[in-house]
Amino acid sequence: VAWISDRKTLLATFFALWSLILYVRYAKTHGGVVYGLALVTYVLALLSKPTTTPLPLLLFVLDFWPLQKVARRQILDKLPFIAIGAVSASVTLAGQGRIGAVILPATSSILQIPLKVCYNTTFYLYKLCWPVNMSSYYPAPEPFAASNGLVLAGAVGGVLCFATILLSLRWTRSLAAGFLFFLVALAPTLGVVGFAAVNASDKYAYLPMVGLLLVLVHLLQRSWRKPLQRAGSGRTSIGLLAVAILVVGAEAVATRRTVAHWRDTDTLLRYMIRTSPRPWQPHVCLANHLIAQGRIEEAVQHYQEGVRLEPGDFQAVSNLARALGKLRRFDEAIAQHERALRMQPDNARLHANLAFDLAQKGDLESSIRHYLESVRLEPDDADAHFNLALTLMRAGRIDEAIHHYKETLRVNPTYFQADVNLGHLFWQQGRFDEAIDSYQKALAIHPHQPNVRFALALTLETRGRTAEAIEQYRQVLRQIPDHAEARERLRALVPGE
Repeated sequence: VAWISDRKTLLATFFALWSLILYVRYAKTHGGVVYGLALVTYVLALLSKPTTTPLPLLLFVLDFWPLQKVARRQILDKLPFIAIGAVSASVTLAGQGRIGAVILPATSSILQIPLKVCYNTTFYLYKLCWPVNMSSYYPAPEPFAASNGLVLAGAVGGVLCFATILLSLRWTRSLAAGFLFFLVALAPTLGVVGFAAVNASDKYAYLPMVGLLLVLVHLLQRSWRKPLQRAGSGRTSIGLLAVAILVVGAEAVATRRTVAHWRDTDTLLRYMIRTSPRPWQPHVCLANHLIAQGRIEEAVQHYQEGVRLEPGDFQAVSNLARALGKLRRFDEAIAQHERALRMQPDNARLHANLAFDLAQKGDLESSIRHYLESVRLEPDDADAHFNLALTLMRAGRIDEAIHHYKETLRVNPTYFQADVNLGHLFWQQGRFDEAIDSYQKALAIHPHQPNVRFALALTLETRGRTAEAIEQYRQVLRQIPDHAEARERLRALVPGE
């Protein structure tokens, strides 16, 4: 297990194990302090991650075996655990449901439930017994139906497991208890109620595997003790020890190989794609990572593969469009933006992104149309107003550009370039006092901008405010001593300086 993959799952497992250990201790001593600590550690496990909610049911399993104490007192002992678990489950469902992260069984066919339980149970048992091609992403088989051979094999495997467990009750409780522990602990992540995009994950097995290990330890203990009870018969024990050493050695090698894939994000995502090339999510995640590193050409290839595998994923399509725009492949970018808009026609940011690419291509009228739609949908987007104003300037629609620069400053009064551009437009229209005001506001935000200061000085000179203009020219020359235009204007105003 690469423990770095999910700290909250590790922490939840840690506290859940302590709660189980303390409960077993309480069952033997009936100490009130130990019982209280078992409750506290259960609460801490739930606060770490709510997948530990079924822990009270695991306590019933331990009562059944190995404690073998099932009576009225044991039921009463569980009531505080059950109450705490119920509160946690309600809070989790409400919280996750509010952000749309819960997929309830009612949203799919009722036949999917037994299929998912049987398939996922078989999947985890297979991975635990034969841990090859381990990954942090296991997609669901498609289609997830009995017509899919993989799903059918998993379902048959699950049914056989359940049948074997029931038959084992004739001879021992251990196998049934261990498997029930495994199944109950796994229940929140079996996919009956969906909380994640993945079908399965290694981290979901941290706590459930304890049930199987209980059975394994029990069987090894019995196998170890019997030969020792017969004088002079140690071959079986030596054989068991040798097998155990071989298995542990093999697991150590496999663990090192698996953890090596977690060297960095790039290595891990490429490994995930090699082990599961069909799912689109790893391609998109890798593309996002490559974009952050500035490797845009590679990112586009993975976005395109993600879109090919899942044409209906809005995020993949819109990210592909932005990446193509960065490569100045505007025709392709525009096509992808339009495709994304068909999925989400009221997405303001998407309209703004499309408008930007259209402007870069030279289609100013179409660009303006989409910018206007963007600011209609999101009136407080300063960048959209600013870019719209820039495009309106290019189209010669100066009055409209001034309006949207003012809207930019309404949303963000410290938008430096909006003040600068507004000053330029006021200058062009002969509105010198307003131009001076805009330049001064810009310099109040970023005073070390000699070009803006020169424009202010020139405007002050034009307005007849000579003394102020002279001081601004001098400040420009302090910042850029070889500013030829400022020196020439200053000499014209102050001969001999």
